[in-house]
Amino acid sequence: MNEQTSRNASLTESALPELPQGWVWTRLEEVCTHKKGKKPKTWNSEHKESYYPYLLIEQMEGKAPKIFTNDKNCPICTKGDILIVWDGSIGKTATGIEGAIGSTLVSLTSIEINSNYLEYFLQFKRPLIETKIRGSGLNHIDPNFFWNLPFPLPSSPSPRTAPYRHENRGIVHLIRRRRFGAQKDAVAVEALSSVSSQSRL
Repeated sequence: MNEQTSRNASLTESALPELPQGWVWTRLEEVCTHKKGKKPKTWNSEHKESYYPYLLIEQMEGKAPKIFTNDKNCPICTKGDILIVWDGSIGKTATGIEGAIGSTLVSLTSIEINSNYLEYFLQFKRPLIETKIRGSGLNHIDPNFFWNLPFPLPSSPSPRTAPYRHENRGIVHLIRRRRFGAQKDAVAVEALSSVSSQSRL
């Protein structure tokens, strides 16, 4: 069985809950692009013109940056992207930060879906992500598991499909309130169903 066949099987053979009408199961890799961070070759302890803050876990937690870089080989994230810790304390996420992506982080950019929806999905899946690791010393997210996570979304944007890119407070509120997690996919579907039937954008 080749990799593509294996990925298809992961969606069709798994006991995934039934979704509301107009929703489909896809994979996480289909709803976002990503960039892995790098260590800068040049850096400074003070901010200078054309330098970006070098983002580490501390910056994801709201602390001021201590390193700045103008290394053009370091990927840059914007405030609309989602940062996730890929190495070490895996699974932690943050948004609203702009800068050069640290070597232990990955930046996700949503494709046509509401980035809040994507971030909360990752938060609720964190307990499961933490169990799927690689490495004997420093933990690393298992990319095969991560990118193939089943992801529920509407098959096409419409006034009834809340998770698309335009902002919708209803889905964020419902997902926060329901807090569906790794072992509660049925509750996730219930929340999504509620949004699908109640939200108007």
